[in-house]
This record gives sequence, C-alpha cells and structure tokens, in this order.
Amino acid sequence: MLSVLWVVVGGFWGLKLVMDPIWKDYFACSADIATTHENCSAYLSQRLADADTYKWKVAALTGLAPIPIAWLLVYGLIGLVRWIRQGFKAT
Repeated sequence: MLSVLWVVVGGFWGLKLVMDPIWKDYFACSADIATTHENCSAYLSQRLADADTYKWKVAALTGLAPIPIAWLLVYGLIGLVRWIRQGFKAT
C-alpha cells in the first residue's frame, strides 16, 4: 500500500522538482520591469520544451527508484531483528 502511495507522491514530487524552477524564473522575469511579456513567454516556452524531454524520466525515477531500496532496507531490518532475537534465546 505504501509503495503504491509513494509511486503517486514521488512522481508528483519529481514533476514539481522539474517544473518549479521554470515557473519561478518565469514569474521573476514577468516581475522585472525591463523585460517584455513576449521575452518572458518565449523564455518560458523554451524551458518547458526542454523540460518535456526529461520531466517524465525524473518523475519515474523519483517515483519508482526508492521503492526497491526501501524494501531491501525493511527486509534487512527484519532479518537483523530476527538474527538478534535468535542469538538471545535460551537453548
């Protein structure tokens, strides 16, 4: 259940990591009095086109890569706890 939740949350987090700096730069450009709206829009369009090439890869990586690592850690901790408990049992 947590793995499925992480796929969704991690995927959206990956998209946020890619898209937030682009929009932040666009809003900073729009707030600058010296630049025109057309320049900011062209800059935004270029950055969004560049992000389209890798945003889904980043989303998939942040959504899927941590899951096997987390499962390995959980299994390792379970194995460690079992090993420690087995060592303290009276024979």
